[in-house]
Amino acid sequence: MSASGSDDGSVFDPWEYLPGGDGNSDTEDDPGSVESVSPFDQSTIDVLQTFGSSPVGFIFGVVLTPILNGIEGVVRLILYYLNLVAFGDSRASTDGTLGLVDVPRLASGAIIEAGNLIGEPILNEAIDPLVDGLIGIGDWAGPWGLLGAAIALVVIVNLYAATLRKALEIVLDLIPGGGAILE
Repeated sequence: MSASGSDDGSVFDPWEYLPGGDGNSDTEDDPGSVESVSPFDQSTIDVLQTFGSSPVGFIFGVVLTPILNGIEGVVRLILYYLNLVAFGDSRASTDGTLGLVDVPRLASGAIIEAGNLIGEPILNEAIDPLVDGLIGIGDWAGPWGLLGAAIALVVIVNLYAATLRKALEIVLDLIPGGGAILE
């Protein structure tokens, strides 16, 4: 068996496997020949001149450019997720994913709804009959009834305000340290 691995007795020729072949073929048939290499264009010459003037800087540029691009991509991703956590999907509405900024807005809306849920029956069931009674007394008593109605209205408003303040103090006392807010 010969060096080429065949039994026909031929000798291994390394030039046969190298680009350009053995030098005996046409350049059109052999794309690896010297004649088939295109001349350098200006961008290649610029890269070679940059490398020649500062090889260390060129190598650092070649190595650091993809690293810095990768770091920039990671930073952009981190900033995107921080923005998503803070603002959610949209800064202008509470549709979609909510962010931390939406919590006070939603909490205030829930508190207002709860206050409306509690306050509306108090006004309709407790205050409205008293006001209707005062209007009835004012109609019955004439001009002096208007003065009595005004005095009664002031007393009712002060009573209502004191009741709300006491209810607020009770609720704030349930929160540790919350009672000091009103003081």
